[in-house]
Amino acid sequence: MKNNRSFCLSISKRNEEVVDLIEEYSEMFGLSKAQTVFYMLKEYPKLKAKERERELEQVRQVARIFPNDV
Repeated sequence: MKNNRSFCLSISKRNEEVVDLIEEYSEMFGLSKAQTVFYMLKEYPKLKAKERERELEQVRQVARIFPNDV
């Protein structure tokens, strides 16, 4: 039996702008739409980690300015 690794993604009208983003990034990265979606999904945890690190750095800076208040 053949292993089918594809699926269809239905996009509602309220999410149509996401298709434009995918197409834009697809052209920018030189990837297909499917490759772009998976690339974005794989990169998301890294982006969130960077965002958390920036937030923590801001807290550290405030703690340096006001050491007794934090």
